[in-house]
Amino acid sequence: IRRFVLRHTTITDEATFAREAERIAYFSTPRPGERTAYISELFDLTPSIDYTSYDVCPALKTELVDLNVEGCKPPHRAAFDVVLNFGTTEHILNQLNSFRVIHDALKGGGVAVHQVPCAGWLGHGYFSYQPTLFDDLVHANGYEAIDRWYTRWESSALDAGIDIRDPWHPGSRSSGEADAPRSVPNYNLNVILRKQTDTAFR
Repeated sequence: IRRFVLRHTTITDEATFAREAERIAYFSTPRPGERTAYISELFDLTPSIDYTSYDVCPALKTELVDLNVEGCKPPHRAAFDVVLNFGTTEHILNQLNSFRVIHDALKGGGVAVHQVPCAGWLGHGYFSYQPTLFDDLVHANGYEAIDRWYTRWESSALDAGIDIRDPWHPGSRSSGEADAPRSVPNYNLNVILRKQTDTAFR
């Protein structure tokens, strides 16, 4: 927290900063019955960063927006240097609208940072993503592809109530796959894209 804040501002009141940093650090670990810290609380320690969140649930510095049907609200159109898509779009049925809102919120030269499920993550959200989607977004919208990589995060158990079947005998419940692994690794796809022009989303 200190390193991040010092990259963006100076600390003028060490005691107040230390208390806030300790509180944010404590609440960054989920605990039953306690709320977790919001990234906006970190940004509040850096006055040069202005932050807004779009969500369907009320929270600190959050605009209530349903990404299935609502667009980027007028004061936020072409207003942001950075848009973060961490664990959001895979929960939205209307993918086209979600990526349009991200595009419309960015200034020309702004950067979208996506961390989305790619493999595994069984039972999490509606979608898993492939690099092809982001390649096509780059091509259609003239984005600059800055970086992309995978990160591993634990594994997901296969639903015990669903058979694992031999692909050559899909109708047979006794598929000979009884010794198949019952879990799959979870991977996130991380993609950083720069919006280079203020053209309409495609």
